Amino acid sequence: MPSYKVYYFNARGRAEITRLALAAAGVEYEDIRFKDRDDWLNNYKQLSPTGQSPFMEVDGKKIGQSLAMARYVAREHGLYGNSTMDGAMIDQVLYTLEDMTKSLIDWHFEQDEAKKAEKEKKLTDETLPGFMQRLNKLLKSNDGGKGYFAGDKLSIADLAVFDQCSGMVVKFPKCMANCDELQAFLGRIKALPKIADWLAKRPQTEF
Repeated sequence: MPSYKVYYFNARGRAEITRLALAAAGVEYEDIRFKDRDDWLNNYKQLSPTGQSPFMEVDGKKIGQSLAMARYVAREHGLYGNSTMDGAMIDQVLYTLEDMTKSLIDWHFEQDEAKKAEKEKKLTDETLPGFMQRLNKLLKSNDGGKGYFAGDKLSIADLAVFDQCSGMVVKFPKCMANCDELQAFLGRIKALPKIADWLAKRPQTEF
C-alpha cells in the first residue's frame, strides 16, 4: 500500500474531497494541517508542486490541485465508476460543483458590504437553489444507479456532492427546497460506516 500524505490548513475546504475519498476507501494517510498562514508560507509552500494548497504526497511524489488529488485517489481505489461513461457522468457532476464554487468564492471575497449583501441575496434566492435543482435532476436521471450519481456504486461524485452540499444546507438552509431526492441522498452518504467514522473523528472546523 502506498504511503499517503495530505497537506492543507486546519479546515475542510478544498482538501476534504480527498480526505473523504481516502476515508471511503479505508486508506490510512497522514493528515498534515498547517497551524496558520505563517506556517504554510514558511514551512510548506515551498514543498507544494504548484506553490498552492492543498497538495498531497504518494510515496514521495507530490500532486497539486484539489481535483487532481481527488481524481487520483478515486481512480486508484475504485471510486471512478466502472466505465468511461460512468467517468463522464462523474466529471459532469464535478464540473457542476466547480461552477457553484466559483459563485461562492465571488460572494465570499467581495469587499464592498453593499455588493456582498446583493450577491448573498442572489445566491440564496437564485444561484444556489438553481445548482441544487440541477444536482437533484442529475441524481434522478441515473435511473439504474440505486441512489448514486454515476453507475451503481459510490463514486467521487457522490462524495464531492456530499461535501459541498452538506455545507450549503447549514449556511443557506433554503437552497435545497424541493430537492427531496438530494436531501435523502445526503442522509444516505452520511450514514455510510466509513464516512460516519470519519465525520465523527475529523477536527471540527468552521469551513
